[in-house]
Amino acid sequence: MLKYFITFLFFTFLAFAQKDINTQKLLNELNNGNIDYVKKELNTLLKKYPNDPGLLYIKARITENANEAIKIYNEIYIKYPKSEWADDAIYRVYQYYSITDNTKLAEEKLKLLKTKYPKSQLLEEFKDNTNKKNYYVQLGAFSSQERAQKFMEDLKESGFNLILKPKSIENKTLYTVLSNKFTKLTEAEKFQKNIESKFNIASIIITDQN
Repeated sequence: MLKYFITFLFFTFLAFAQKDINTQKLLNELNNGNIDYVKKELNTLLKKYPNDPGLLYIKARITENANEAIKIYNEIYIKYPKSEWADDAIYRVYQYYSITDNTKLAEEKLKLLKTKYPKSQLLEEFKDNTNKKNYYVQLGAFSSQERAQKFMEDLKESGFNLILKPKSIENKTLYTVLSNKFTKLTEAEKFQKNIESKFNIASIIITDQN
């Protein structure tokens, strides 16, 4: 009888915890640029549920130091391999290494994702992608890396994940500030509309070929 009572308490606790933690809501707020709200809610929830993989995933998303964020992502898929956020964590690390042109580590993470989570929806973009385009929102292009970095950091403070990427044009180097990669044009357009309305800036959508 005691065994069943303890089991009942355990699942009751889980039910209340799930109601208390609305990870998707926090992610939606983060994607809309409401980083201050997310930080406040996250700090409160982490005190109650410090080992929740969904909360750790959001913590990694808002961590500005890339190396620290990668540590958190690694912790998620190593400690919580059955979590719904494990494949997302691996994919985020893969994205970072791809963006920073660390091909070897990117390939290792992609292989890990395919091996551990072969049914993950995140693998869809790697299927039949012979003519598939990836889309980015270019928010600015600067002749000075310092100016580009400052511009990017100002936007990052509002919760947007951005990339600084050098581009060679007519023997000159421009430092472009880009969004993360989108596999669908509609997703890039949604991001573009959101960030332009918040900061009153002009942007363009580019592809891998630009």
